[in-house]
Formats: sequence, structure tokens, C-alpha cells
Amino acid sequence: MAHDYTRRTATDDARWVFLPGLGRGKGNMGIEPVTAKSRPLGDGATLEYDVHFSQSGKQKLALGILPTNDVNPARGLRIGVRVDDGEMQTIDARQGYVDTFNEYTKEQSYR
Repeated sequence: MAHDYTRRTATDDARWVFLPGLGRGKGNMGIEPVTAKSRPLGDGATLEYDVHFSQSGKQKLALGILPTNDVNPARGLRIGVRVDDGEMQTIDARQGYVDTFNEYTKEQSYR
């Protein structure tokens, strides 16, 4: 669950807040203010999760995001993911999507 983070950092202009009742569980995390200035990945407010895999070898990591407004559809919703001391991987979720009610279909949920 998003609110079960291990560490949370803020910047002078953005912080993570708990949003109760949002999503499928107790709630989710959201950035405040939603109009915070975009920063290079790794320089903004962060949430960190300590994850321990029960198996060795190659593993898959799945991130769930809620539908969001298309603040910057050409770029998408940037998410930075780093495992251990590896390189930061950038995911552009929703890049090029148009916000319509038919957008979030079962076929598109597991890309």
C-alpha cells in the first residue's frame, strides 16, 4: 500500500500527504501542492519503500497509479524507480493519453 512507505522526503515547495479513502485500500499518497514545480528525477519529494523478495533471481515490480489529470500529456506522469544502488529508471505513465472516461479499460490496466 502506498501509505506504507519506509522513508518520506519533502522539498521547500512540495511534500507527500496521505489521502484517506482514495483508491482500493485505506488511502493513497499525493503530492501537495499538485501544482508543485517539476524537478529533475531524484531532486523532488520522494517516497521510499524497503522491499524484500522471497525468491532470488529476476523479479517483476508493478506500480499502481490512480487515474490523474493530464497535466502534461506530451510528457506523461513521471515516476522514478531505483532498486538498491542501481540507476534511476524513469517511467512516463500516461504519456500521450487523453483523459476520457473510456480510457481505463481492463485491456489497458496491465501494460
